[in-house]
Amino acid sequence: MGEKLGFKVTFGDYQRGPDGVWNYKDVSLVIESKTSPTWLEIKQASDYVKDEKATSGLIICPSFSEDHIKAAGGYGNIRLLTADGLCKLTELKDERLISTDDIVSILIPQETVKLDYLVDIIYKIRTKPEEVIKEKPKPPEEVERPRRGETTPQTDYTLPILETLIEMGGSGRMSAVLDRVYDKMKDRLTPKDLEKVPSGTVIRWKNYAQWERQRLKSEGYLKKDSPFGIWEITEEGRKLYESLKES
Repeated sequence: MGEKLGFKVTFGDYQRGPDGVWNYKDVSLVIESKTSPTWLEIKQASDYVKDEKATSGLIICPSFSEDHIKAAGGYGNIRLLTADGLCKLTELKDERLISTDDIVSILIPQETVKLDYLVDIIYKIRTKPEEVIKEKPKPPEEVERPRRGETTPQTDYTLPILETLIEMGGSGRMSAVLDRVYDKMKDRLTPKDLEKVPSGTVIRWKNYAQWERQRLKSEGYLKKDSPFGIWEITEEGRKLYESLKES
């Protein structure tokens, strides 16, 4: 999950230290991930932050008791996040509604009582999503080109995208659509497809799939006026799907 949010992840040895550390620019977060609040030890997590000389600590768990919340507030260098909250952050990042810098601002404890930083993040998501698309995928022709045959052609994503949208009832969120497209294509993807593009912001196959979506949209096979982050097939797209299936 840390990598999806834009962090460099270092896994730890749970028997002798934290579960991991997430790094981004000059920020480092000690991560403790628990499957049950029964195993939470707030003081231990706080000590890990000091031992690692980290910026702060993040404990991820399905739920937290009031005692856990009070304890974390008392130490001052720990933040708590439910597993559901982490999934929501990941979805927002996948849809480019927030950046890694925004996520860092949310996850690290703030010394200030001034909350404008958080309001700004929410405001951008609600009213100006286009302003937070800071990590647009580069068109395939603008990134370092692999040799011919090393990657799956962009047009090979056409049928899986259309088929996925039909299976989802005609529309779906980008992250959910891409997950299904991957399931359909995983046996065909090459090692180069699974690498990140040179900018390091997106995996190559996702980059190609997203640009194939742009092509389909520009040619009328996907809707051009769908809500932000939503992929939606048109009637012409359904006809194209049937044509491709028969060929």
